[in-house]
This record gives sequence, C-alpha cells and structure tokens, in this order.
Amino acid sequence: MVTFSYGHFSYLKIFIIPNNLPQNIFKHSNVLKIKEVFIMINTLELQKESFVYKKRRRLERKIITRARRRSILSLIISLGLIAIASFFITHNIYISSNSKDLEFAVEYNFTTGFSSENKLLRVQKMSLIYCDGETSVVEAYGLSKSEPHKNTSIKGSFRKDNNKSWYLEKIFTQ
Repeated sequence: MVTFSYGHFSYLKIFIIPNNLPQNIFKHSNVLKIKEVFIMINTLELQKESFVYKKRRRLERKIITRARRRSILSLIISLGLIAIASFFITHNIYISSNSKDLEFAVEYNFTTGFSSENKLLRVQKMSLIYCDGETSVVEAYGLSKSEPHKNTSIKGSFRKDNNKSWYLEKIFTQ
C-alpha cells in the first residue's frame, strides 16, 4: 500500500494480489500481473480538523497572553500605587520631623499651600512675639506670593502636637 497526495486530495494505491498464486512467483516480479487500484481520499476534512485545532490553539494562546498582560498591568498599577503612597508617607514624615524646629515650621507653613492668599514667596525676616512651651505667635516678613509682589508681614499662631512638632493653628490678617 502506498499513499501520495496531490493538492487537497490524497491517493491510496492498493496492490491486489490473488491468493491462489504459488510463493515462488514473487521471485520473478515481471511474471506477476498486479492490479493497481487508486482510491481518492478527500483530505479537506483532515484540514478542517487541523484548522479547528490551530484555531483552538491560537485562542488558548490569546487567552494566556491576555491573562499575562492583565497580571503585568495589575502588578505595574500596584507598584505605582505603592510608590505614590510611600512618597506621600515619606514626605509627611519629613515635614513632621523637621517641624520640630519652629523656624522650619514658620518657613514651610507661610510659603507653601494651595491658596496664595496670605502666603509669602520667601520668609526674609522673622520675629517671635510670644512663646511658652506649647504655643507661640510669630510674625514673618517677605514678598507676598500673589501679584504684585509687595513687602508684607504675616502673623501666625503655632502649637505643638503630640510628636512635639509645630503646626500652624491660625493666621492673623492685618
């Protein structure tokens, strides 16, 4: 039996040998007349099965790739959120630890913030008006943050918290 293919079709070549022939006849192949029968087999069904297999395989790869992308994206987002949270925590710890110094607390609280109203570009001069161990009143001079940048002074009341850091209680306007 021999198979060969041409295009979408495979051919099966079958040799039919009569049963009543003696065994020694196979020694002389030119004496034997063998009938050849060609049977045509349609391989389109086999190709459809292989196409379905390839399609299923492609779909499985696509699902696995999508799952990997999701896991990588969630890992990146998680790491990003952790980095942002650690930045804010570190920043707040830095401000809290440095605010134990009244001069830093005055400089930081009078120059930073969302509102530029009652803020200074830079504290040029500072004077302590009142101070006991827990509260203090400070007056700071400098250029105002809002335009036109005029010389201005701001008074503020500071109080110590549990960590012995100074925080701004209120600003007195003039």
